[in-house]
This record gives sequence, structure tokens and C-alpha cells, in this order.
Amino acid sequence: MCYAYATHFDRNKLKQRYGLADVPLSGYHFFNSAFNRPLLPVITGLHPASLHLLSWGLVPHWARNAEQADEMARRGFNARSETVAEKPMFRDAFRKGRCLVPAAGFYEWRTEGSTKYPFFIYPVSEDGICSLAGICTLKTDSETGEEQGSFSILTAPADACMAWIHNSKLRMPLILRKEDEAAWLDGNEAEANALIQRGASDAYAAFPVSRLASSARSNRDVAEVCAPFTYPELNLPW
Repeated sequence: MCYAYATHFDRNKLKQRYGLADVPLSGYHFFNSAFNRPLLPVITGLHPASLHLLSWGLVPHWARNAEQADEMARRGFNARSETVAEKPMFRDAFRKGRCLVPAAGFYEWRTEGSTKYPFFIYPVSEDGICSLAGICTLKTDSETGEEQGSFSILTAPADACMAWIHNSKLRMPLILRKEDEAAWLDGNEAEANALIQRGASDAYAAFPVSRLASSARSNRDVAEVCAPFTYPELNLPW
């Protein structure tokens, strides 16, 4: 699963990375928890030259009321890539609302007995940015004309490295290769399914971080949360 990721980008690098006309002033954090329902920068297929701040936790268009929308959102932080085209909650967004979720890295936990060790997994690239495959729903506010919406991050079976880190669930975000981003946004369903079958990019590295990452009561929006940390008892396989 993926319930925490980082967006502490250099805004100029972000603009260059995606060829954006402009980027919002907010949404850039060292730690974003899905359970806080944050507004985060997303690139949609409808507006590929812009960043939109969307709420993490997909709400399908058929949600009847605020209570159901909240329930759906908490079930919609992630969508399994293997079933996203079939599940009623996600299939319309997969067909019509695929998006890119820019990330500076994400967090997962290794479990050993009753102990959990947090890790930061980050892209190996010059700009330190990768795109997670996402799906989104958009609606236009009738009063302001602004687009609002929500998104979900697709997950895939973990590769060998991520299976060692996220050993309790054996899942990872679907990290897109840079050359596949346009096809994810603009391609048809067959092309999108082919990218899912291809699996996540392995152009990433990882290291343990302090247990600040696990402390929901602490301020985790600090550089320390994604800084390398050593656990003497933890034997890394790399």
C-alpha cells in the first residue's frame, strides 16, 4: 500500500520536469499522510500543462452525500492496479481520469516481530522527482468555476527490494517510467493496461529513516523525517 509520500520539490525543477506553465504555491511537504486527506499536486490528462491540488482519497462521481463521500475517500487512498479497471469505485476514473502524482519519494515500513522500521524510498534521477500512476475525479465548482477533485494512487505487487522493505503487504506504488507518462495520461485503456502489466519502475533507492515517520502526533513536515537513520540491529540486504 502507499499511505505516505513526500512532495518537497524545488518548484522550478517541477516546472521543468513536466513542462508546466505554472505551479501552485502550496502542497509541498516532507511527509503527507493519506489519513489527513491533504490537497496535493496532481497532473491530469485534461490539463497536462498544469498542476491541480486534489484531495488524496478518491471519491467516485456517484457518491450520494457527504457521509458516503467521506467513506469512499478513506477506502480510495489506493487502488490495486490488477483490478482498477473492474472495480465499480475505480473503473470510471481509470477510463477517463488517469493522472500523474509527482513524488519526491514515499514511505513504507519493514516488520520484524513486533517492531516496525520506516524507510524512505526515493527516485534515482537528477531532479529527484518521479510520477506515481494515479486516477482522479474532477468537478467544477458552480460558484467559483474552479476545478476540484480527488485522486487515488495505484499499487502493484512489490519487486524484490520492496518486498523486503514492505514485507507485511508485499505492495508498492506503481512508479511510472518517464517515457511512459504520456501514454498513461493520454493512451487508451489497452495502453494503460499494458503499462500496468509492465510493472513499476525500479529506478529507485531506499534507506531507513527515524521513527519520527511513525509518530502521527509529531510534526512530520520536517527534513529530518526523510533523512537516513541507522538501526544497528537491522541487517540491510544491500
